[in-house]
Amino acid sequence: MTQVEQFSSTKSSSIAINSSLSSALSITMAREIIQSPTYFRGAKDDVIEWLEKLEQRFTMANWPDEFKLQYIPIHLQEDAYRWWNQSSAKITSWSSFVEA
Repeated sequence: MTQVEQFSSTKSSSIAINSSLSSALSITMAREIIQSPTYFRGAKDDVIEWLEKLEQRFTMANWPDEFKLQYIPIHLQEDAYRWWNQSSAKITSWSSFVEA
């Protein structure tokens, strides 16, 4: 096997391993998001910090914006959940949620 063939084979193996690890991480993070939500209660909590943590988890799970918006209600409690119930009809995208 030539050096070029070895390099190509090694590179292909690395890509397959990285892809597999990335998929496993995405699945693990998706489970984590659903089973262990990062809660936001309203004025008692720091909304910027909460959104940053949530965004990190969503990014690690490779979730598109449509998925993010669907799972928001499980992350809200108390005043924040009441606000969501009153406002959710007007919020049609992840960016509109973040801006609200």
